[in-house]
Amino acid sequence: MGLFDLLFGCGRGQSVKQLEDKVWLTPQARDAGMMRQLSQISRSAAVLLVGHFPDTLATLQAVADSCDGTVPLRVVLANDLSDDAARQLSISSDAVVDLLVGERHPLLSRDQAITRFAEQLGCQARVSYHVTLKDPLLQKFAGDWVEALLQRLGLQEDDAIQSAMISRRIQAAQKMIEERVPTDHDAASAAEWFARNLGEP
Repeated sequence: MGLFDLLFGCGRGQSVKQLEDKVWLTPQARDAGMMRQLSQISRSAAVLLVGHFPDTLATLQAVADSCDGTVPLRVVLANDLSDDAARQLSISSDAVVDLLVGERHPLLSRDQAITRFAEQLGCQARVSYHVTLKDPLLQKFAGDWVEALLQRLGLQEDDAIQSAMISRRIQAAQKMIEERVPTDHDAASAAEWFARNLGEP
């Protein structure tokens, strides 16, 4: 029996559901959308709010501080998804764990590591990504014209775009960046990551 089985008391072979990305117009809309989702979660044994970069983590902490639900809630850096993060959760054998990720990393492999962590839990897990059209990753493959088009089509501030096609396009952009990037230096934000690793503003 492995460490995660001991910690969580649930068997292997359970499923991880990867939800389609939710794409918001602005960071403010994303934060409000995540708060609404948190308020609707009632059957989860625990929720992890995950960010890749410290600046996003600070935003997620503010989101968490605004919530008054009864489901255990933790804010964690993606790099810290480890045995220590798991040890602080108390999960029953029929648990469902939600991982709400507040951004996509420029490298797909970094997001895939979150899925692997969810798989190791051995319980039912749902992973959802919340990104915005202002995020550096989306700006580089979507640009301002997508925002203008969506607004012309009537997308409201508190609406999210959610489709398998968009999720695939985001992952395709991540793969292209991964093929180009010579390094993976840590950074405080996604914008700084692009500047440090690709020399792009």
